[in-house]
Amino acid sequence: MAGEACEPKDAGRSGSEGLIVKEPLYSIFNLSEERHWWFRGRRRIILDLVEKYISPNFRVLDVGCGAGETLRRLEGMGDPVGVDISEEAVRYCRRRGCGKVSRVDGIELPFQKGEFDLVLSLDVLEHIADEKRALAEYRRVIKPGGRLILTVPAYRWLWSGHDNDNQHLRRYGRRQLEERLVTAGLKVERVTFYCTRLFPLIAAVRLIGNVIDRILPSRKVGRDFKIPGVFCNRLLEKIFAGESVPLSAGRDFPFGSSLLAVCRNEMT
Repeated sequence: MAGEACEPKDAGRSGSEGLIVKEPLYSIFNLSEERHWWFRGRRRIILDLVEKYISPNFRVLDVGCGAGETLRRLEGMGDPVGVDISEEAVRYCRRRGCGKVSRVDGIELPFQKGEFDLVLSLDVLEHIADEKRALAEYRRVIKPGGRLILTVPAYRWLWSGHDNDNQHLRRYGRRQLEERLVTAGLKVERVTFYCTRLFPLIAAVRLIGNVIDRILPSRKVGRDFKIPGVFCNRLLEKIFAGESVPLSAGRDFPFGSSLLAVCRNEMT
């Protein structure tokens, strides 16, 4: 079924709680987060959503902040804090001028209960073996009435060398993700697919890539984050980022290569 877990063929170093770390990818992310169409498009979508929930003294936690470009952009929207399991990622964040960023060594977050108005978990959950505990931690640090914005890759059948490179443990179905969030005690406000307009192209590239990888098993790690030519990169970004307007207006998409969830913490 589309939402079932799928184990990666190629295991890397992991943290004490099953968080996957593949350090060489952070140098790739550092180069691509600012310019690659996918990162830029996702960032536009997420930042536009975050703007809907900004309030005075707004505090936001970026879990798995990576090389820090999204964290840096959040600094104009409130009081952002970032955590990542990679020391290399933390160094990249600090080079970008992110002051409040630290390394964590597992699922537990070093914050008090109800410390944040918003938690972002952008393509992180699929790396964590114990997703139930991770979601419980997200909920614990969110204020009553605060929110979680979470993204994950969609569709098991879309599994490819890209997932192996990124050390994913699973891709999600919409119903599966919603069930995980409800079980964690979060009130699900919406779960929608996104990266919809480019989905046919992405699916074709992934499926054709799988055939090529079987014939010529010499895949270069991180090849999917190679930045295309300037015109192509801008065009893809414009198409992808264009989904921000309908998504921010509350429109949900019926399919896409990724899933986006907005949840509310009603715990007192």
